[in-house]
Amino acid sequence: MKTIIIIFILIFGIDAWSQQLPIANQNLKQGWTRQFIKDVGFIDVPASMEIMSGTYKEFNNQILKQLEIEAPQVIFQQKGLNTYSSETFKHYVRVIIETQIGRTGEFEKLNYNTSQITNSELNELNQFFKEKTTSDFNSIHQNIISWYPIKMEKINGMSCLHVSYERRLNDNPIVLVNTYIFQNHDRIHSLTLSYRMNEANIWKDDLDSI
Repeated sequence: MKTIIIIFILIFGIDAWSQQLPIANQNLKQGWTRQFIKDVGFIDVPASMEIMSGTYKEFNNQILKQLEIEAPQVIFQQKGLNTYSSETFKHYVRVIIETQIGRTGEFEKLNYNTSQITNSELNELNQFFKEKTTSDFNSIHQNIISWYPIKMEKINGMSCLHVSYERRLNDNPIVLVNTYIFQNHDRIHSLTLSYRMNEANIWKDDLDSI
């Protein structure tokens, strides 16, 4: 991911302003939990999910280390996985938050003008992401089943790059992945939401709200 972010910066240049979050606090939905993340902000998650912790987090980090993948900052998953509940292994959902800290003024402001990105630049970036993601997943024996052209979007007043694709490990169910990349003055945040497509009735609405 760091390589992708660096390329993103090189393509679009550097221009930043100090800025406050451009949206007011949201009301917490009934039954949901608000998780505050230092130097990032907060995220609301439904009762059906939990933050990865304990021995399961240690186990997950060991696997990532073996694959030479840096462990994400925060991961949310289906509730009960931390206690190895057998029922939870029948499902799959993840919400992953990662932050790369840079230099002051290195990145764009949160609500930068997305229209400054030309179609040519967007196509070039799309090709890079597609090739890099495909290569990374092939190295861990996963395949990209479908790739959706990347888009520049506004979410809650914040500008972001939206990357979306479907991936599959062996004969396992296909997983839909949506990653949103936000620039924020001296750092970049990425928010990745993924779930099995045959479980969309369980997770889609909640992840759309997240």
